[in-house]
Amino acid sequence: MNEAAEITALAKKMRRNISPSVAAPTRANGSGAKILKCLRTAPEVFNAAHSWVELSDLFPAALTGTEHPDKFIAGVCAAGS
Repeated sequence: MNEAAEITALAKKMRRNISPSVAAPTRANGSGAKILKCLRTAPEVFNAAHSWVELSDLFPAALTGTEHPDKFIAGVCAAGS
């Protein structure tokens, strides 16, 4: 089972009463699927990462002078797709 389908199946199992907009299947190019795939295929990269940042969150952070990933404000849209 690919990572996106696995995440979607688990989310449906855990939360039966969930909004249809949130219950949409996780996409293979979504952050969660990419991070899980990295964990499984390159654990050394996964373990070396301080955090995971979407490019769409990196730009506003850079424009506002936010340099540390712990201070980034993550958007919901890009990471959830």
